[in-house]
Amino acid sequence: MRKISLLLSCAVAMLLCVGVCNAQVLYGSLTGNVTDPSSAAIPAAKVQAVNNETGVTRQAETDARGSYLFSNLPFGSYKVTVDAKGFKTSIVDKVQVNVNEVRRVDIAAQIAQATESVEVAANSAVLQTDKSDVHSEISAQQVVELPYNGGEGKNFQSLLYLVPGAGIPATREANSEAGNPQRAQTIFMNGVSSTGNSTKLDGATVSYPWLPVNIAYVPPSEAIETVSITTNSFDAEQGAAGGAAVNVAIKSGTNSLHGVLFERNQNNDMTAVNYFSHTSPLNKNVFNQYGFAVGGPVWIPKLFNGKNKLFFFADYQGTKRRQYAATTNKTLPTSAMRSGDFSATGVTIYDPLTGNADGTGRTPFANNTIPTGRIDPASVTLTSLLPALTRPSALTSNYDAYGNTQYNRSNWDFKVNYNPTEKTMVWGRYSISPMDIVALLDLGPAGGDAFGGGNPGHAGGRVQTTAAGFTYAVSPTMVVDGNVGYTRQNIGANGDPQDGLYGLDVLKIPGTNGVGPNYFGIPGFQVTGVANIGNTSTGSPFQFRDNQYTTGINLSKTKGAHNLRFGFEYDKYALNHFQPQGGTFGTARGTFGFDGTLTALKGGAAVNFNGVPANSWAEFLLGFPSRIGKITQFQNPNALRFSDWAFYARDQWQVSRNLTVNYGMRWEYYPIFSHDHYGATRYDPSTYTVLIGGQGGVPWDTGASASKKGFAPRVGLAYRLGSKTVIRSGYGITIDPDNMRNQRNAFPSVVNQDFTPANSYMFVTTPGVAQASLRTGIPAATAPDLSTGKFTPSTVASTTTYLPSTNIAASFPKFMNRGYIQSWNFFIQREFAPTLTAEAGYVGTHAVHQMMGVNINGSAPNTGNAGRQLAPYLTTDLNVYEPFGNLTYHGLQSTVKKRFGSSIVGVAYTFSKAINNYNGDNGDGTIFRAYPVSYTLNKQLAGFDRTHTFQLYHVYQLPFGKGQKFLNHGVIGYIVGGFQIGGTLSRFSGLPFTLGSSSSVNAGGQGQTASQINPVVQILGGHDPNTPYFDGTAFTNPPAGTLGSTGRNLLRGPGFFNVDENVSRIFSFKDGKVKLQLVGEAFNLTNTPSFSTPNATFAAPTLNSDGTVKSYGNYSVISGTVSTARQLQVGAYVRF
Repeated sequence: MRKISLLLSCAVAMLLCVGVCNAQVLYGSLTGNVTDPSSAAIPAAKVQAVNNETGVTRQAETDARGSYLFSNLPFGSYKVTVDAKGFKTSIVDKVQVNVNEVRRVDIAAQIAQATESVEVAANSAVLQTDKSDVHSEISAQQVVELPYNGGEGKNFQSLLYLVPGAGIPATREANSEAGNPQRAQTIFMNGVSSTGNSTKLDGATVSYPWLPVNIAYVPPSEAIETVSITTNSFDAEQGAAGGAAVNVAIKSGTNSLHGVLFERNQNNDMTAVNYFSHTSPLNKNVFNQYGFAVGGPVWIPKLFNGKNKLFFFADYQGTKRRQYAATTNKTLPTSAMRSGDFSATGVTIYDPLTGNADGTGRTPFANNTIPTGRIDPASVTLTSLLPALTRPSALTSNYDAYGNTQYNRSNWDFKVNYNPTEKTMVWGRYSISPMDIVALLDLGPAGGDAFGGGNPGHAGGRVQTTAAGFTYAVSPTMVVDGNVGYTRQNIGANGDPQDGLYGLDVLKIPGTNGVGPNYFGIPGFQVTGVANIGNTSTGSPFQFRDNQYTTGINLSKTKGAHNLRFGFEYDKYALNHFQPQGGTFGTARGTFGFDGTLTALKGGAAVNFNGVPANSWAEFLLGFPSRIGKITQFQNPNALRFSDWAFYARDQWQVSRNLTVNYGMRWEYYPIFSHDHYGATRYDPSTYTVLIGGQGGVPWDTGASASKKGFAPRVGLAYRLGSKTVIRSGYGITIDPDNMRNQRNAFPSVVNQDFTPANSYMFVTTPGVAQASLRTGIPAATAPDLSTGKFTPSTVASTTTYLPSTNIAASFPKFMNRGYIQSWNFFIQREFAPTLTAEAGYVGTHAVHQMMGVNINGSAPNTGNAGRQLAPYLTTDLNVYEPFGNLTYHGLQSTVKKRFGSSIVGVAYTFSKAINNYNGDNGDGTIFRAYPVSYTLNKQLAGFDRTHTFQLYHVYQLPFGKGQKFLNHGVIGYIVGGFQIGGTLSRFSGLPFTLGSSSSVNAGGQGQTASQINPVVQILGGHDPNTPYFDGTAFTNPPAGTLGSTGRNLLRGPGFFNVDENVSRIFSFKDGKVKLQLVGEAFNLTNTPSFSTPNATFAAPTLNSDGTVKSYGNYSVISGTVSTARQLQVGAYVRF
């Protein structure tokens, strides 16, 4: 009774925790059969498992079938001891138990002649004998010893590409350094979108809710114990993943004190020149990554000895890069133009205050010079900030911009494990990573663009994640475990604080900067043909303060041949954002565009004649913009709340000694989201009305509901054909896990003002102002009144976007019925030797009605905005987040692994095909043909499909020197001993690409493609600016107003090849207790360029007189690479 009370108390406590969690597969299991020499079962045998590193001890007893089971074992190496009356004590040592795996150790006991024991070492080749999921494991050895390199140093995600079924995108690190400061990487798995992956750190969700192709925290390589990856036929315990479920375990302390000090370095002198760049020497680029890791028992002299009880682990990693960006050639006005003198430009400057309103009849300025008194004061101030020209006599391309960027990141991890009794284990971890990223602007005090393409100024923030868990053995056959976790991501980018409210306080332009530091900075000035001035970044400012909570509890019960497991999970996400964005022009500080039409003559010479930006610069000096925009966020934060619930039950049934069946059911529920100050927001296309939940009598959920029929069955079997062969097969359904981030819905928190003239050559008008200028500024935006809870088209001003549009909002259906992902597999695995295993199998995936953005306001070809489905009330695109996406994937996957001593060699090969009906990731993706009668045309090869992927990896200690087979003594042995090599070789097929067209389809939401006129398209294979990759004459532009005949992803680009290799020398001291490892690494060792897809937008080639092609221009030509040139890195490690 006391045990039951304790169990219920634990369960209630966990259920009451506020939290969020996905699958918590934090531990491993150990099972096996104990038999006598005749293979008969031995019941009631005593089985003990002792962790060799921490002393954790578990006891079990074989049942009537001779079977035993240890569930919820922590990761590590174990000694298994079997005692049975009348038999010798059997000991199997060095049994490795991994996270989310079932390790089988069958023991054939020998009849005892006297008191004696038999001890053997476990095989290093391990078969997957009792689970049917498709599973891979990346060991600490691979994480530490293999060479790999992310954008800012080692990132364990680079090794996920070694997993069969992994789809490698063209760009691995999505988003800018400010938006993705951990430099997390993107991966597709078994044809499923990268938003369908789930990553947990010690059971705590570390997803990036707003950009779910990334993760919020990337731990240092020296901190990782193991990485467990499940990619198909998931156990019922695992949810929120249709592609890859990744569990990363941080190291724990052991009974021995172990640690490492390390540093890695790269610089420009060790980097080769890019294939398309011939600049040498390279600009300065220095990278350092350094730190330590240490773990052991908690020991306080004369007071406390934590051996076998209390352990700690801590690590730190610092990452710094100092990079001088490549020189960028830009155009700035000459000294004369800066003062208003355009006499040397060859372009006539007209006075916009003369002539007619439509731009005709204007009079030129005398001497082609703007009088000083006509130049706007703000323009004078900004012009004075511009740098001097590097080529003063040139009218264009006359300034070489150069500068530097800085990247600074720290990672700290702290972990404690406590084993108060043999029945109880408790652990906790805390991780923190502060970051600071500096991207200087290329015009100095005048602003401009950020070097490296990032967010201007300072960006960064801090990520924190923590987790805690416990296991309690209620009885030898019942174990309860649970964990809680919390991840907070606080990142952002703001303008330079020194600038303050520059537009208001210095330039005196009304309506520019808002109130507070989030609006600091210079407004943006886009002068056609001239380098950007001020801060024109539409991605800045932003502040993300996102919270994720983790709670879960599980109960395991062994009953006869059944290992039953039940559990509950609850996930909660809280997005708190300041991000005033809407489109590609307006910013929070205000943006002004100058296209030159106001200082040109309608019907006269072309604007900015001969490419000299005279008209546009003159327009800027006069202070008469041709476009004005601003984004205002009225509520800070723009908050979104969403969650999910799950319950599961699973049985691992040992049907016979050779057959294990796993079956279970998982139920998931995704409630309707809400905001912080109001409920859901939804556009009702039947009434052309925006509904605001919780306002004006509108229900909190806007009357919408979510399906509660999210049942996901899972079943699989594993059959052991003798002791060396396993046949496995499984099937499962996963509810589409894509989150509700798209419903952050800037509306009604954000208002986008965008003022343009009624016709070209005319002044911009704003409310009450016929000729808008820098002096009149930007009219104040009005916050929408939410009290009615409804917005209809009649309430919308023409110059302000209140109704949803592609740029600022999305909607969702009234009834949310999520789709699902089916996955199935069939594998055969064989042990060919105690150190060699191989497996091959078939993997299938079918996603049905994945959540994605569907433009419900498209139009048929040649019908324009008038043909839109919601016209005339709404003539812009409107994405509704609904179940629409479909995909199929079929793959042959195979692996070979060889382990010997401390060396490992592995090969992974996949032959596959993925087909879907959307571009990009399903949650963020769009359909190419956004009109109902064209929907079926979207089904084509997935953009991430690669037919062949081949990976070879190795960590190999050369067999020379002390303790090795050859030259194991003497001076020669010392010289040639201690060497180790490690490396990876990657070879992939190219990615598909679409043949675009410049021909207008004159339809809202419709993508355009080229038409094919030759039945066969020849791949010419060129990979330089002068040689085409494919025969461009096989295509042409379709007639205007019609769709091209080709579909998405018709052709395939060039393949990918890369070799990373390292060589290290290990010196041992103090009988091997201290080791110094010196490492030299080469990324892209062969300096082989892997090319990007070609420019595929059709342009008519230039022909010779005989009809042959003279030049393709940029069409069908490759102009970039997806791989970096060879980089060398040196490192030093002191291990103890």
